[in-house]
Amino acid sequence: MQYYDHPLQVTYKFPASAVLSTAGVAGRFIGPKGKTGRVLSCDLITTTATTDAASTLTVGTAAAPADALTMTVPVTAINLGVQVPEANVRAGKLIAADTVYQVAGGGEATAGAADITLVVGWF
Repeated sequence: MQYYDHPLQVTYKFPASAVLSTAGVAGRFIGPKGKTGRVLSCDLITTTATTDAASTLTVGTAAAPADALTMTVPVTAINLGVQVPEANVRAGKLIAADTVYQVAGGGEATAGAADITLVVGWF
């Protein structure tokens, strides 16, 4: 009988990121050497209200920025939480071993910032 270990879960935090209202990269990460990953969850708490339009938050490489995850952040008030839907997590591709990934935003809202928390399982 073969047994498998649980994946190593790593939490990445990107505080007070303005990528909801200004397109750009909130931060980058790379997994443990030789490990493949999968996004397990992503949530954010708005530190500034988002206005006028929903924003897009993505996880991927520079060449394929939405490869591992895409989520929509609706127009929302300050200090409210937004969690990625389960379907979005399941739709994302695996995170390649030994590859730099980025958390980025489309900047579609005219205002908005958030504390972003991303959890990745590495196996």
